[in-house]
Amino acid sequence: MSTSDAPKQFDSSALEQFLDDAGPEWLALTDDPTDDPIRKAFANYHLDPQKPGAWRQLLGYLAKEQYGEHRGRPKEWSSAKVGQLLKEIAQIKSQNPSSVFLSDAAIAKSLKKRPNYRLSERRLCQLVKEALGMIEQPMAEIANKEFPELVKTSPNKIKKLIREKALAFVVGEWKKITP
Repeated sequence: MSTSDAPKQFDSSALEQFLDDAGPEWLALTDDPTDDPIRKAFANYHLDPQKPGAWRQLLGYLAKEQYGEHRGRPKEWSSAKVGQLLKEIAQIKSQNPSSVFLSDAAIAKSLKKRPNYRLSERRLCQLVKEALGMIEQPMAEIANKEFPELVKTSPNKIKKLIREKALAFVVGEWKKITP
């Protein structure tokens, strides 16, 4: 095998020389208005555009924002899903009639055992609070308006009473539609 048939070894010296000659100028921001968004991005992430490693870091942050996992605010539930949730809350309450007070966490824990609720207990607890809040809120407004002194002196008792009345309402409505 002749030496001309042997694979040539990559010579990086030309590239290294180019990068050395170009220096950091090729990464420098200019006064051109098209660089404004880049400047803002560096400022937002507290990075120094003069440092070549910061460019890679910025690219990583922007890629994660654009293509990474989005946690953000959970999607809103439809009124049908909220209605189904209220029905299931009513079932849980009717299965526990001796419970004087069922907390959001206790209801969420019961819902978590059901196959159609694959959410975390924390998220279920939020959903229970929101769903019951739609019923409790008008009751609380009436209580505040009609019995302001009672609300001021015993807010926790009022909250529990309103919760029980809201649950009783949900159970009553559920029983009306359940054969």
